[in-house]
Amino acid sequence: MAQYARINDNNIVIHIIEIVDEKIVNPETNQVDYEYGELICNQMYEGRWVHTYAIVPFEEQSIEKHKKTATIGDTYHEDSGIFTSPQPYPSWTLNEKTEWVPPIEEPKPERSEIPDRSHYVWDEDLYQSDNSQGWVLKTQSQRKLDELGLTAEDLKDILGL
Repeated sequence: MAQYARINDNNIVIHIIEIVDEKIVNPETNQVDYEYGELICNQMYEGRWVHTYAIVPFEEQSIEKHKKTATIGDTYHEDSGIFTSPQPYPSWTLNEKTEWVPPIEEPKPERSEIPDRSHYVWDEDLYQSDNSQGWVLKTQSQRKLDELGLTAEDLKDILGL
């Protein structure tokens, strides 16, 4: 089974399809051929299509075959043939493994030094105001309030406390 991603003019993935291996057998070699599958996709479907992933038996897997599988919204890098997730924050950059990394390494304190159900989250506003900071320790409750766009005071008002 192979996956192919349709990419737009900005190299953003906008659609993904799967094709069974039997449909991408190259008639010249009589072998499954992922590049031949790209050719088929580009001829049969509208837009530009790129091979993104093949499901292979475990014993045949290699590091090369474990590049990121494309998902909708990813960017295709034609020069390297890889897909990257959207940039999570303006200050983060791609490393040599094409992973998004923050400008400041996440703190790695001993687990005993962190309150239960807490972990560090990136605060882009904090980083932009002071480039020596960016990671903030938050509890699970604080993170949930952030996701909802609420403050602790908002929650108290909602609950009538």
